[in-house]
Amino acid sequence: MIHLLRYLLFVSLLLAFSCTDKELPLAQPDYQISDYQLANASRRFDQCTIRYAFRNRSKTTDPAALQKELEVPFDRWSVANGYLTFEQVTASAPADINIVFADSLRPGQPQYTSFGLIGQRIEVLSQLVRATTDSSCTIYLSGVYGWNASSLQRVLVFQIGAALGLATSANPASAMSGQQLNALAALDSSDINAIRRVYSQPCDSWKRLKDSPFGPSSPDLVFTLQNRAFVLMDAVFTANALWEYLPLTDSTRTRSPLPGLLESSSDSRRSFALDEAAYVGIPANSFDPGGQATYWRYRPATNQWDTIAPLPRRGVGRAFSGALANKGYVVMPTRFLTDTLVAWQYDPVTNGWITSPKWATAIPSAAGLESSKSFTLNDNLYLINVSFSRASFRFNPTQVPAWNPTDSPAPRDSQIAIAAFSARNYGFCITEWVDGRPRRLWRYDPTKGWTELKNCPIAERIAYTFTSNNRVYIGTDNGQLWRYTP
Repeated sequence: MIHLLRYLLFVSLLLAFSCTDKELPLAQPDYQISDYQLANASRRFDQCTIRYAFRNRSKTTDPAALQKELEVPFDRWSVANGYLTFEQVTASAPADINIVFADSLRPGQPQYTSFGLIGQRIEVLSQLVRATTDSSCTIYLSGVYGWNASSLQRVLVFQIGAALGLATSANPASAMSGQQLNALAALDSSDINAIRRVYSQPCDSWKRLKDSPFGPSSPDLVFTLQNRAFVLMDAVFTANALWEYLPLTDSTRTRSPLPGLLESSSDSRRSFALDEAAYVGIPANSFDPGGQATYWRYRPATNQWDTIAPLPRRGVGRAFSGALANKGYVVMPTRFLTDTLVAWQYDPVTNGWITSPKWATAIPSAAGLESSKSFTLNDNLYLINVSFSRASFRFNPTQVPAWNPTDSPAPRDSQIAIAAFSARNYGFCITEWVDGRPRRLWRYDPTKGWTELKNCPIAERIAYTFTSNNRVYIGTDNGQLWRYTP
């Protein structure tokens, strides 16, 4: 009898609520990221550097306390695309993406759960509103929800993609699914393909960053591993100090110093990176040619240096090096004036060096190499020279002949090459007029040759370059640090 009365009471309550317009009380709300829907992707920002700002804090979360964690969603899209850069500005500065915690969000189409006897209202945690006067937008986040780093990252990675103009997805593994709050703040292959397709145009933009954390002195050597730069400083003044620089966070830390001595001119100190290690040595020395050269290996994972098999024979003057098809190569002349350019190959599996007569070439003047710069591209090593009548060369150890003349980036009219690097499947060279006119930037496409881009804005002497996440960082000998986005 008691059970029957309870059943009748439940039915009567159910009928009573069904006859009113009031919603049933929610025991515990369910959440989704957003009710935003976009079927077709389209580019929303013309520029490549996109500014964002957190305008306030919520009742439960202070964004400043999660500074590094909240950079992660922006870094995800930046790394996946390669062209885009996100820059946080202060709460009072103009921004392209504004992030606001709001006590109540704009009313949208109510949604309910499809399971259980009574569907529960699904609470939306964020909304995207675009400005009507420009391309800027505002991401509204629930100001009363109990945010943590993980949930904020997941919601932001979705809303950043929405702000960029990407289409939403029904795939739960996609960052552009507006439903899966508990999923990781990660991109799947469809997200990566979408951001690369929608934002596919190069930027060709320059920006001066904060002055170099390495000080005003010029580094002896810079190499990159895992999108991090490692800077080896002057052995005389800083005892072979090694710095690690992470461009994404603009952070620096000291690492184990090189235990040996890197004497000679910095023009002869050379490195190449293979797998998870960098290899550093002096393959050429004008004061001690012909002898063996010690080579060191550095592993960031263990922060340790050790020696490898020595290079059997040193060259003279300027040397060049690079990694081609999982092997390290060192190129150098054997005499200072007129002789043969030779190449040595290092195999990390056998820890051995080899050379071949097929990898040697006669050059008009070895002295001309003193004004050459090099880069690697598509398993080729390019030696670029733009001064007077000296030629540029391309080296590929698998081809016959291995050495071939190649185009120079500019007419040989009183210019010199002062820097060269590669990024995004292109080679680049910065040239300088001897009379001090503006520096010129050139881009090399193996199928189309050289194209002149807008001038390089750096006026100081360029001391080093390195590439990370398809962005090129250029340092000067007085401490300036610039970033070039191809």
